[in-house]
Amino acid sequence: MKKILTVSTMVLLAMTMMFCEQEEGPRGVPGADGKDGADGKDGNANVITYLFTDSLDIAWGSNSITIYYDTNFTIPDSIIEEGVILVYTKVKSATVMWYPVPGLGYNGLYVTRLFIRGDMIQIRAYDPDGSLWSGSTLPELSAIKIILIPSSTVINMKKSGANIDFEDYEATMDYFKLKR
Repeated sequence: MKKILTVSTMVLLAMTMMFCEQEEGPRGVPGADGKDGADGKDGNANVITYLFTDSLDIAWGSNSITIYYDTNFTIPDSIIEEGVILVYTKVKSATVMWYPVPGLGYNGLYVTRLFIRGDMIQIRAYDPDGSLWSGSTLPELSAIKIILIPSSTVINMKKSGANIDFEDYEATMDYFKLKR
């Protein structure tokens, strides 16, 4: 019985203190301003975008468009091997929409695939089911956009004997040798 009274008394006291008005005391002296931290590392600003709008460069062959590298357009091996290459096409009759390559093309009439090698980049069209293109003509393009994004850091993810718990922040940071 004593415990119940003690708990009840404590709850009553806490509620009384919560609802009582308290006067605000005088404001303290403001603290000193802190120093600005060091500037962080600059981001990767080496992104390159090539925009092809010349009808000779963007004309379909039977089912492909091949753009050979020249002095104005190349993709470095470092980007092919470690970076990101994004390609988009724009159809003349749908000038407000860019279609990603690889992916479904205009109105889902065809699907595109991307092939890259040391001297050229090629976009090939296939039937939506992935079989060889069997349509008569592909839509005329008004532009091709190629975006090259070099990598600032490459982490080799080769298989190791370690059994890492990637839900453990510290273990993950140690595994990738990342600074905290």
